[in-house]
Amino acid sequence: MAFSDRELLARLVQCEAGGEGENGMKAVANVVMNRVHVSVGEYSRLGGSLRNVVYQQGQFDCVRETIGGSYNPQNIYNMNPESIHFNVADWA
Repeated sequence: MAFSDRELLARLVQCEAGGEGENGMKAVANVVMNRVHVSVGEYSRLGGSLRNVVYQQGQFDCVRETIGGSYNPQNIYNMNPESIHFNVADWA
């Protein structure tokens, strides 16, 4: 099942910084959205797509189901975002 961009960002925020509090979660969302909106440089080639930024190889371990040949239990597919994660995603 494909996630909406909003849910994808909420899941990534929860996975990467769910235990870091609101500021940590906002920082992750801000990094992603800065990369989405950049018009020059390395990330501009991704075409302003949130999915392209999130799934860019080597950027976020949370989008990988395996790391070093072992299952990665902390991945976006195992996350159950709550309202705070969606609020941060909307803020970004």
